[in-house]
Amino acid sequence: MEMDEGGAVAYDMSFSTNSRINYLLWKCNQSLEQENAFEWFKCLKNLYKEISPRVEEEELKEYEKEIKLIKKEIDKYQNFILASQNIKNVKIPETVFELLYDWEIVIRHKLNDLGLLFKDRDVSAF
Repeated sequence: MEMDEGGAVAYDMSFSTNSRINYLLWKCNQSLEQENAFEWFKCLKNLYKEISPRVEEEELKEYEKEIKLIKKEIDKYQNFILASQNIKNVKIPETVFELLYDWEIVIRHKLNDLGLLFKDRDVSAF
């Protein structure tokens, strides 16, 4: 680790951030495999939160629109699940999963642009 002029160790959150991103990507995969749209959406929102400091303002506005659109669709089925007391009793349409899938692809592309998926440049993303 590097030391600053006062002799204190310089520390950044890149390792912690990368660990959280890795875990969230894994959770996204698990949620898709289990067809749990609610958990998948939560994971994607957390991934968005992790990369948001590195996203331009205009891009953030577009991402926020997408989140609102997906949330609107997800919320339609939340009430059914609460009423039935079991997520397995509610069939969520494929269109919701397609929205989540498309949103995950956008986030993965952004992660890649930041050098967090595949290291193809010499700069640290965080």
